Amino acid sequence: MLSRLLHRRWVILILLGFSIVVHAPTIEAPLRFRYVQEPVYEGLTVFTPAEIFNYLVSSGIKAPQIVFRQAVLETGHFLSEKFMVHNNLFGMKVAGKDEFAKFKDWKQAVDNYLLWQKTQERRGYDLTNYYTFLREVGYAEDSIYIEKLRNINLSRYIDY
Repeated sequence: MLSRLLHRRWVILILLGFSIVVHAPTIEAPLRFRYVQEPVYEGLTVFTPAEIFNYLVSSGIKAPQIVFRQAVLETGHFLSEKFMVHNNLFGMKVAGKDEFAKFKDWKQAVDNYLLWQKTQERRGYDLTNYYTFLREVGYAEDSIYIEKLRNINLSRYIDY
């Protein structure tokens, strides 16, 4: 089961000084980890980058390649607690508060991002040149955010 899962999905677990207990046939050599068939930490996000990208496209997200790059950057290459525990792909915050939003799953985060894009269009922003749009709307506080996005190699994550 686990080997099938690992072949089919890109599974990332955040390890904060904990050992993983995994179950496997007994091996005489001393091991630092034991292997179990089911993850020890429940509730962590299981995904593939291709699933995320395909959902961006099928949802009607504008500029899905750039938005996918945002997900890579905002989640620290899909390793952040913000993503793994709270399913926040884009660093979205709770309206009127200085705290990150928490989502039921990563698809809900994409749906929320789509609503955000539609709201920005209604406010008169042009999303045709998406990098320019991100600058105009002040999406990130980092002055080199756009350059960081442009430097992300999509082929590392997806075949597009």
